[in-house]
Amino acid sequence: MRIEGTVVKKESTVIEISNSDYHKMIMKELYELFNLKSDYFISDGNIMQNVEYHTSHSWDSDEIVRPVTKDDELNINFLKKINSELYKKLEGKK
Repeated sequence: MRIEGTVVKKESTVIEISNSDYHKMIMKELYELFNLKSDYFISDGNIMQNVEYHTSHSWDSDEIVRPVTKDDELNINFLKKINSELYKKLEGKK
């Protein structure tokens, strides 16, 4: 992907980024917009996140982030769909 812009001194510049980086940038902004993280999931009426702990041993645990709202449900499903479809489009898959 090619991005063209103008820097402070009015000089033209071109930045090349991969489709993968472009995808990550878009998804990062969308998740921030909806106050969500990409690893959130819904379970038992709550937004959950899998957290990994490390001491002399390591383990993971599903932690409650907050109670889920209708908007959360819609947004999480929407973001999963957008993520999947955008990946397919950028990778040229159908």
